[in-house]
Amino acid sequence: MSSVPSTSNIVVNSKDVESKDSGNSTGTNSGNPNLSKAQVSGSFSPPASPNPKRRRTNDQVKEVEVMAVSDEVKAVLAATDLKDEDENSFAMVSCCGLDPARAAIYASIEPDVFAADKVPNLYSISAAASEDPSTVVKEFIVSVEGGAATVITRDCEITCAQLSHSEMIEYRFEDPCPEWKLAPVSQDALQAYIDSKFLAWKKQLDNPSCEAEFRRMLQNGLVSRIYDRVMFITPDALKSKYEVVDEKNNNKIIHLPHPVQELRVWSAAENAGQGGYVSMNPHLKGAPSEAEEASYWEGILKAFRDERGAEYIDGLINGTK
Repeated sequence: MSSVPSTSNIVVNSKDVESKDSGNSTGTNSGNPNLSKAQVSGSFSPPASPNPKRRRTNDQVKEVEVMAVSDEVKAVLAATDLKDEDENSFAMVSCCGLDPARAAIYASIEPDVFAADKVPNLYSISAAASEDPSTVVKEFIVSVEGGAATVITRDCEITCAQLSHSEMIEYRFEDPCPEWKLAPVSQDALQAYIDSKFLAWKKQLDNPSCEAEFRRMLQNGLVSRIYDRVMFITPDALKSKYEVVDEKNNNKIIHLPHPVQELRVWSAAENAGQGGYVSMNPHLKGAPSEAEEASYWEGILKAFRDERGAEYIDGLINGTK
């Protein structure tokens, strides 16, 4: 996967909201002059801590807070023009404050947009397609500041489609780095990588550029789950396991396949439209099933031992060569 520079798209699609007092929309635009604002009367800021409700997410035992929304903010959110990149219209069914835990995950790729001090202004809109207003199918993440509703999106780094951050894939690695992170890619785009990465791993194993690379790949073992060093970024604490130095090639750093431990994606339709996580299968197309992994890997090692000698291969695995 090639890295495509991408920044968050702050897209404002707001209808005017009339002031309760004056009947007029007032205020000025700061920053981008092309951004429109949905205004409410007087000075305005979202409440810091409205009455919280609680709900369960389907992958967590603990309950998470769902922050209630003030009438003023709800009016702004209800007036926001909700459209996807194909200009399909959506209608708000419900809204709540964005869960800070989810915001922290999105901050892994958008630290400025989802910074902790921005979270009180971030809201989740559960929306339905206009032709079926009773069924939640999509979430919009919206920032409300100064009476302006701002729909936040980011481009998928494979298809360049504009997505809500909640439509992107979340991943995590093995211990000691099990924290969930966000990959700037959609579920559909990821499938193409799942279909091709096993053959790429096998080719790298069969054609290592140096002995250090071959040794570490043998030590790491079979890779049967999705990996991509640009999409799924290896934390510093695990880099020593998935990077080697080619000393015969100007100390070039070689990146080894680092499979994810788990994948998941947020679904606005889960929990009767309240939203929840859905697990994704990270298994690579063409890779053996979990029950067959041990025998498959042993078959690969046997072929290497027959070709290059058991003492040499076992020495690489044990770290004595």
